[in-house]
Amino acid sequence: MASNTPNLGLLKKDPMTDGNETFNIETMLNENWDKIDTAVGSCEAEITNLKQSGVDGKNQLETAIIAKEGTVSKQGQIATFEELNDGIRSIPTGTDTSDATAVAGDILASKTAYGPNGKITGTIPNLTGIRTATGTAKWPDGALAVYPEKGYQKGGAGDGEIKVTTAQLQEAELALRSENIKNGANIFGVAGKSTIVDTADALLDPQYLLVGQSGYDDGFKKNGLMPNRSAENQHMPGLEQTLWPGDRYFIRPPHGYYDGNTWVAATEPDLKPENIRAGVRVGGPGGPVGTFSPGSRKMVTNYLPEKEIPDPNTWLIMDLFVIPPSSNYVDVFTTKNNTIDKIESFTMADDYSTIKTAALVLIDEAGVMYTLVTTTSGGADIRQNLTGFYIARKERAGSMYSRPFVGDTEPNVTPMPAFPANFNLLGQLRFCSAHMYSGNDMRPIARAYARDLVVVTT
Repeated sequence: MASNTPNLGLLKKDPMTDGNETFNIETMLNENWDKIDTAVGSCEAEITNLKQSGVDGKNQLETAIIAKEGTVSKQGQIATFEELNDGIRSIPTGTDTSDATAVAGDILASKTAYGPNGKITGTIPNLTGIRTATGTAKWPDGALAVYPEKGYQKGGAGDGEIKVTTAQLQEAELALRSENIKNGANIFGVAGKSTIVDTADALLDPQYLLVGQSGYDDGFKKNGLMPNRSAENQHMPGLEQTLWPGDRYFIRPPHGYYDGNTWVAATEPDLKPENIRAGVRVGGPGGPVGTFSPGSRKMVTNYLPEKEIPDPNTWLIMDLFVIPPSSNYVDVFTTKNNTIDKIESFTMADDYSTIKTAALVLIDEAGVMYTLVTTTSGGADIRQNLTGFYIARKERAGSMYSRPFVGDTEPNVTPMPAFPANFNLLGQLRFCSAHMYSGNDMRPIARAYARDLVVVTT
């Protein structure tokens, strides 16, 4: 049985059912060709329309790409799909970076951004933790300028501090020195100098500070005005003195410093032993002991027994009487007949060749011997005599007299020899005979006497 194709409706015969029915040119060939021709004509129109639609679509797509700032590089009048595909890919995506000005040095290290030339990787160092300043300076107004490292730092406590060292602070502020800081204070690691102290509570009057010394009071240096009296004089003269009889003696010192090892002195020319009662000490353990005596008077007659002189060239001293201490005079004179000898020193030996000495001497409290008269000879006996003498103790001078020369009626008066400087005339004096010999005599003897004498001291 015949049938038609589903799309064009072409007539088809079924060999099984139609058999060998005669082929109909009109229905089976011409009509089918007409149907095909009609269908083909319709396809050409549609293809033309479709082609124009493709051209129009490409043009619209090209316009759209260009509108999006894409680039369509076409070889012909109409861009190919491949050229349009490249154009689509050339359309910029995201923000327009064509006018960007950032460079790598403006962006943090490890971070990226896009500029006119594409992706940029930053180079700014990322600084973390506490960093030390690279330098410091001082602004004209006195403020501190701190120079940090180049780079990014978060800022704030814990991860943004910039540490300025003590040395850097001192570079910026030259006055940041120990000598400008009070003792006990510490400013940015600079400890105060031990000699820098607050003197606000100090009380310093220059008159109580030694000359040559200085100190600080209320922030000012003050030079001492108090003289060093101990350095000026070991025995500084006092300004005045007064006495509490029977109690104490006062000396007013000049104003100044005394170190305790020097003295304040007052001139007292009459403060001498001879002006002080005998046995009395004035002025403490180191003061003078008085030798002044109101005077004494005594009778003297003394015959000394003979004594052997034990050794040659050695004095034998025989005491005749004692003269008490006094400050003025000693008078020794006879009570009767002053024309004969009253004092005698006698030295005798059997051998005429023996040299003998007889002398009359005074011996002071220290044992210093002073010779009034002396005789040395080789005769059998040697004598030395006096009738009397007097001494002015203060003047350290005196005279002695002996029996008159033959034919004279008055005693022979002669000055006493000079007293040695170390001889103390004011103290107690021993009047003695002195005897000595030299040679081989085995029996030299000494004898002396003082008779009918009066000894007066004043």
